[in-house]
Amino acid sequence: MKNIYNKKSGFTLIEVLLYVGITSFMLLTINIFIATVLQSRIKNQTVLVVENSGVAIMQTIIQTLRNATQINISNPQTISATMPDGQQIVFGLENQVINSTQSGTIYPLIPSDVSATSLQFTNLAPAEKPASIQIIFNLENLSPEGRNETTYSQTFYDTATLRK
Repeated sequence: MKNIYNKKSGFTLIEVLLYVGITSFMLLTINIFIATVLQSRIKNQTVLVVENSGVAIMQTIIQTLRNATQINISNPQTISATMPDGQQIVFGLENQVINSTQSGTIYPLIPSDVSATSLQFTNLAPAEKPASIQIIFNLENLSPEGRNETTYSQTFYDTATLRK
């Protein structure tokens, strides 16, 4: 009669420890990779929100200024444009929000999670030439948690020349 209990098969303690170590290392590496990808995704979303907001604001202001018949810079942070139909449109910075005021109604031009830290209008043209307005503003993402991946700031600048 054969003794089936004396058969030596299976893993030794060293083999088990080696396999557990390799598996743990692989899981740790995968976990770090996934965390990095998620952090990059959040940072990319933050950059995209700020950049899209800045481009949209700049396009709105430039289009309005180019189509205006008259431009008045009351202070470096406020500009008013008189449109061909006589409507007054005012762009300005108030409480870290760039606003457009039309017919007494204030329209914020940026989403609530983005703030404008500066806005400046400068007429670069001499008095006898059509107005050439330099527009500079800085947008940053509001990060209530203070997380690095949700912190982003960018300065936008462009020039609009009045069509005559």
